[in-house]
Amino acid sequence: MFLYKEDFNKFLNALTETVNYVKTDLMPDFDFDAYNHDQENEEGAIVSDSVVSEAAEDSSSVDEWKM
Repeated sequence: MFLYKEDFNKFLNALTETVNYVKTDLMPDFDFDAYNHDQENEEGAIVSDSVVSEAAEDSSSVDEWKM
């Protein structure tokens, strides 16, 4: 998908509207928070899985995996 930077906000608004529609109209009884995998560190601060996985990965350059 190619997205122009000037269309980013329009895309974000449409995506948010779509996700909200799915959550409220198509799947109102589903508990989406049950699959929230945020974790607390020793200090009690919430650390998301993406931060945890990024810390576990080696420090390879973006250019190595970018197409």
